[in-house]
Amino acid sequence: AYGSMFRTPDSARLAGWTAGRDYGRDDYFYQPSLRADLVLSDQATLTSISAYSRYHERAEVDADGSAYFGHQQGLFIDVDSYFQELRVGGKIDRLTYTVGGNYAKEVSDEAQRNFLASSNNGVGPARYSETRQFKNQRTETWAAFGSVDYDITDQFTLQGAVRYTKQDRNY
Repeated sequence: AYGSMFRTPDSARLAGWTAGRDYGRDDYFYQPSLRADLVLSDQATLTSISAYSRYHERAEVDADGSAYFGHQQGLFIDVDSYFQELRVGGKIDRLTYTVGGNYAKEVSDEAQRNFLASSNNGVGPARYSETRQFKNQRTETWAAFGSVDYDITDQFTLQGAVRYTKQDRNY
């Protein structure tokens, strides 16, 4: 009899979250990209690659997993990413080459909000019923690169490549 007094009714909906609250989500992600090739000559082609991606999330979550209001959580996330690459490549006799550079920028903003039912949270006189966390990150990346393949014979190719990357990250 004691155990049945504390059991949740036989309904997964009541056991999973606080009744009467809207726990809908608003999420989406998209990523368009574009590649363009321009033939400059018989020995050179200019290539451009551009991309953008966007992630968006809004969610309310019943973090305590019970039918009673104890701990609610809100998630608010936005991530934007940009990418651009330009390169020239081609073949001159036995030499195949590529030289170029790229740039990327990423911006990430996240907020998490926690609502707590008890007014006795905290330590000593510092009581709270809500906490918030914010995370913001900015990243920029630049790179330059080049590579060559030289056919010494039909069976042997000499290859060489170099790349320099610089990244700034703020969090």
